Amino acid sequence: MTRQATNRILEMVECGLLDKDQVILACLKYMSEDEVADMAHANEFFFAEENEDEKYARTCSECGKGMNEGYCFDGGRAYYCSDECLHKHFTPEEWEELYDDGEGDSYWTEWEDEDDEEVQS
Repeated sequence: MTRQATNRILEMVECGLLDKDQVILACLKYMSEDEVADMAHANEFFFAEENEDEKYARTCSECGKGMNEGYCFDGGRAYYCSDECLHKHFTPEEWEELYDDGEGDSYWTEWEDEDDEEVQS
């Protein structure tokens, strides 16, 4: 199913026929509270507020989110919280080569040592 109405509204915003703030307000007013909350959660709009007191061992080098598990590149030169963040820098084939069947300095891990944890800002 094509998103004809969505695409039309986006085109109208791009052309200056509709004000983006007006469209945002219309959408938020039209959607139910549950739909707005679900959309906000899916887009991690409240991520910092919901996790203010949570501690993280590392920070994703791509998106800046705190993480207690994820990909470690080159012994700690960079960290990635998800496949999406990792694959912005490496193809799956490149990662497999770096991983080197567990013998390389690039790997997926979980950090559990609380001494390593710091509060994500």
